[in-house]
Amino acid sequence: MCPGLYSCEYNAAMRRGFRITVNAICVLLCLPLLAAWFVPRNMQRVVWWNYCGNLAHYQVATIRDGKLLLADYRETSVSPRDQWHRRHLALEPLLPFEIEECAAYLRRLGKMDRPTDDEVIRGAIYQARFTEAAAIQNDLRLYRAYYVLPSRHGIGSAAISDRWPNEPLRVTTRPANYADNLMRRLNDRTASVRGSKFFGLAYAQSTLPYAHSRTFAIPLWLLIVLLLVCPGHAAWRYLRSRRRRKSNVCPACGYDLRASPDQCPECGVPRQPATSRAV
Repeated sequence: MCPGLYSCEYNAAMRRGFRITVNAICVLLCLPLLAAWFVPRNMQRVVWWNYCGNLAHYQVATIRDGKLLLADYRETSVSPRDQWHRRHLALEPLLPFEIEECAAYLRRLGKMDRPTDDEVIRGAIYQARFTEAAAIQNDLRLYRAYYVLPSRHGIGSAAISDRWPNEPLRVTTRPANYADNLMRRLNDRTASVRGSKFFGLAYAQSTLPYAHSRTFAIPLWLLIVLLLVCPGHAAWRYLRSRRRRKSNVCPACGYDLRASPDQCPECGVPRQPATSRAV
């Protein structure tokens, strides 16, 4: 029991303020979810938390196909793609000179009327070197455009490209889209996937030889319904109290107050008559 009237009023005010704060937060969270439901696919964003280190590790959150996706990706060892990139990254400054040297010799060889056998053999060697250097250069550009991860530790956000995930991997000079790259690693089609579904909820666990990931999908309609429980209950209580007050009954327990107009004899709540607007 409250030790005094002041303490009772203070506790009631604190509870009322807490309920109002919770209801306001729930309504404010519903608004962006409703807006995200109707956002076009090419305007949807990915929010991530990246951990910088030798092994890739990050969490992402995004909205896809009417669902909130929460995922965690963690590498247990360096992937073969990253190993290849680290091994050939030191060669990148030398590749243009190698390609130009081989191309120059092949052009000279093409202008010769009767090249000797040694020149033809040397031309075949230069052709192989040219092909290998061009392939390495293209693969490095592909990695930089489609697989590089954010270099900064912490939170980040970017819009998903409308070309993902069906975008063909081809050499491009456009900067890397971190949102696409994070989702591309997360949705590796070579991974073994197992999961379960229940009432719109979905959980999937993917496993690779060098990484594992977990994905949890929640329908937006279910989130909105859960968030509206508290505001809906508060609205129902307000309407019920208003109806009882107009019907001359206790707003707390519904007891008939015609015989006791000042205070409810059932629960002890003082009566609060409806205020009339001054004319």
